[in-house]
Amino acid sequence: MIVKVSAQGGRLALGSHMPGLIRYLVGPGRANEHTDPHLVASSEVMAQAFAGSEWDARKTGDLVRVLDGDWRKARRAAGLPVVAMQDESTVPGPVRAAHVLHVSLSLHRDEGRLSDEQWAAIASDYVEAMGFTASSGKARSQWAAFRHGLSRQGNDHIHLVVSMVREDGTRASEWQMFARSRRAADEIEARYGLRRVKDDAAERGLPGYTGAEAAKATRQGREEPDRFQVARRLRAAAAVSDGEAEFVRSARMAGLLVRPRFAPGGTGEVIGFAAAIRPQDGQSPVWFAGGTLDRNLALPRLRERWEQTEEATQEALGEWRKANTAWQVRARSQAAVTARGLAGPEWTELPGVNIPLEAARDIARVNRQLAEVELGDRGAWTRAAQEAAGVFATWSVATEGDRPGPLARASDALARSAQPWRGSAEAPVLKPGMAGRHLRLLTRAGSDRPGTGWTAVMRQVDATVTAIHQAHEARGELVRAGYIAAQAQEGLDGIRAELAAGTPDPAMSAGSAKGSTPAAPRWVRQPARHHDPHRPGPESAPGSRDGSRDHGR
Repeated sequence: MIVKVSAQGGRLALGSHMPGLIRYLVGPGRANEHTDPHLVASSEVMAQAFAGSEWDARKTGDLVRVLDGDWRKARRAAGLPVVAMQDESTVPGPVRAAHVLHVSLSLHRDEGRLSDEQWAAIASDYVEAMGFTASSGKARSQWAAFRHGLSRQGNDHIHLVVSMVREDGTRASEWQMFARSRRAADEIEARYGLRRVKDDAAERGLPGYTGAEAAKATRQGREEPDRFQVARRLRAAAAVSDGEAEFVRSARMAGLLVRPRFAPGGTGEVIGFAAAIRPQDGQSPVWFAGGTLDRNLALPRLRERWEQTEEATQEALGEWRKANTAWQVRARSQAAVTARGLAGPEWTELPGVNIPLEAARDIARVNRQLAEVELGDRGAWTRAAQEAAGVFATWSVATEGDRPGPLARASDALARSAQPWRGSAEAPVLKPGMAGRHLRLLTRAGSDRPGTGWTAVMRQVDATVTAIHQAHEARGELVRAGYIAAQAQEGLDGIRAELAAGTPDPAMSAGSAKGSTPAAPRWVRQPARHHDPHRPGPESAPGSRDGSRDHGR
């Protein structure tokens, strides 16, 4: 079961306007996607008192007054209006404006639908496990569960709305809200036989995205929120870099703005960083700290990849300062932004070298090494998944650009598989190895014949993904195994189909005719010159805002 608790920048985000949320849930939706909006469960008898799918202003208002009643009572007792004021930063405790918890509980798309009675039982179990009912030994909170049809992606789901002010005027606990929510979901999955999203409580996933991020992507015509593009480009930059300085340059070449977080007291030490997609005209960049996208993208974790010498540290510091100055100067000057898109590094000719075939040979060597790894060695398999995610990310950035395709899906699935388990020792990061030096050639110099050798590459990558999937399965980690099968293998299937439809791969034929050039798969974009981060020109829109407050991870 997929559970999403209202959040902003990775932190709990409580709402302050109950009427607006309720009107949305019982209304037609932003694109008339809501059908048959109705209550399936609630505290007291609200579900019966407000039955049916017909909602007029009076019925909606009456429901709001019940759900919001305890908060409004506490506000009046404190001499405050029942409508939140513009600035309430100094208002304390239960009466402060932010008091509306919004949670969605969703099935996977292929799990079908539940009945209203089943959803009612799940909603009741969830709020009880979260401590919002009288069974907690404290006064209860008012809550209601809404159902209004399938999501745009076809998922059966409900929305829970909870007032964080209890009947006695005290405040419900916000402590460890996300962890408590996940534990409640784990219990519900086991109780009702729903598909799990984790193999056990120690598993970590990748951070999710907010509704606002999804809405922004839709408005801008993007297929996914920015955070996925940023994470993928950072993985690619890490995969092709043999040092921290090169990582900074590679991230900027991949279409990202980067800014360092300096240690207190000056600019002599970098302890973290944030990255953002270069914005379109007149817009501000949205920054994401590396560690909030993926634990393996936190700067301390990335540094484990590279040899740490005084010379390398100083070179990296110089690159961080250049990157920091680049966006700051343009923000201060209020320069207009030239929309460049998200093209990857340019393809140029590298005579005498078949880059994909060399990469395939490197990956084949890794596969031979994996064949000797014990299935129970979770650390080794986690490292393999991390390295494979970087390889896929590199190819995705270089060939798919800002339109995520099968390579992007495979990279994301492998990145999830590579997340370290909670409570276990962090597995050491692999040094650049899996096609590392050849990937650098692929993206920096590359080949003007990007179709050449792809069959050999994909055969070896297929073997890597299959081995990782089987290792998860053998250890009983069926959720991770299933995710790899559904996402990474789906991506590989698409690639194989396109390669099979093309001309034979001369990289696999010793006697291929000179100059023979197979057509590149459709997901390989055409050569495009990419922005040089050292060339003068605007990089950033005026101002900025953060997708994460912590730039140090």
